[in-house]
Amino acid sequence: MKRIGLVTVTYAGVAVLLWASPAVAADNCKAKVDKKSGLIEISASNVDANPVWGAVATAIETPFHDAVSCATGGKLKKCHLADPDTQAAKTPPAGCTVFVSDDSVQTCAVFIRGCTPQPRETAPDGVVQIDQARALAGGVTEGDTPGFPVTISEAGSYRLTGELDVTSVGDPNPENLIAIQVSASYVEVDLNGFAILGPVTGCPSSCTPSGGTGDGIYGTGSSLKVRNGTISGMGYYGLRLGSTSVIENMRLRGNGGGGIDAGGYSVVRNCQVYSNGGTGISVDSVSVVTGNLVSSNNSWGIFTGIGPGGYDSSIISENTVKGSAGTGIGAGLGTNVQGNSVYGSDSYGLYTGSGCGYGNNVFFSNNGGDAAVQVNGGVDLGGNRCGDHACP
Repeated sequence: MKRIGLVTVTYAGVAVLLWASPAVAADNCKAKVDKKSGLIEISASNVDANPVWGAVATAIETPFHDAVSCATGGKLKKCHLADPDTQAAKTPPAGCTVFVSDDSVQTCAVFIRGCTPQPRETAPDGVVQIDQARALAGGVTEGDTPGFPVTISEAGSYRLTGELDVTSVGDPNPENLIAIQVSASYVEVDLNGFAILGPVTGCPSSCTPSGGTGDGIYGTGSSLKVRNGTISGMGYYGLRLGSTSVIENMRLRGNGGGGIDAGGYSVVRNCQVYSNGGTGISVDSVSVVTGNLVSSNNSWGIFTGIGPGGYDSSIISENTVKGSAGTGIGAGLGTNVQGNSVYGSDSYGLYTGSGCGYGNNVFFSNNGGDAAVQVNGGVDLGGNRCGDHACP
């Protein structure tokens, strides 16, 4: 089961999803389809008042048609979704799940047995479309069950058509929820200008990232591409991907563990990465990090890892890095650091090994503002400025 605050229980052969909470409200949900009439009948216990239902957990607001007669003594008994004389009373939601609530914040949900969720939505160009309703219904790929994470287990192209909000499902620990988990290789996720939202709010002006284990997008396959959107307020990383990944035109802000973490041979370009709880951009060896704005992260601004044999051999170019709580740019042996502006870091502007070459960079107001200690290590290839002067 996914971590959406639900557990599975079976009542009289009917698989039921119950909200996992110690509070007593709206539980023991059951669904039955009358064999003769085809009417969907919903029952539940501990319903205090004003029972309502919805097709998704974020919109539980439709009154039961016959609530006056079927909701008595704190229980629902064979309540109908709509007027029994209409087809709506016989038509299950697209995700085959009815969510039940009352005046309390507690919710339970029941899957209509025998119902088949509607097929995933595919645009005319063949791209699979994902929004909050589809995430809660499941079925994006084989094995994707309702709720978060949305599981992508098949290669191909996927596109958001609305925001994904992991806080909306009522889980008591939303900071531990992954929004999208990619187990396949050769997958492209286009956020299409939309956002993936975690529990941290108020970014970028006043967000304080909180710790957790949930990523915006967590990919274990290789050759993943993520572009064109925002990931904000997740408990761990905004993006945590494998090797040969491409990340472009993304905004990562207020995530607890850091902004971007990617494996070797990856490309990170034209992203805005700020106010994250750890390193802004971290990639393994032989990667390219270019054209990014990296600001106010609570550790290193940009860090490229050491590969086999002690070499990194990455390219870090044309980035603006400011206000890092640690070093602005950290690079391994063999890396080329060119044309970056790095300022306001609590530690060095650039910290690297002797085999790293750096040229045409600007370092100022790092490490307490002393122009003599803007850079540690590396080979000066010329054109570098430390404060108002050429680097020593």
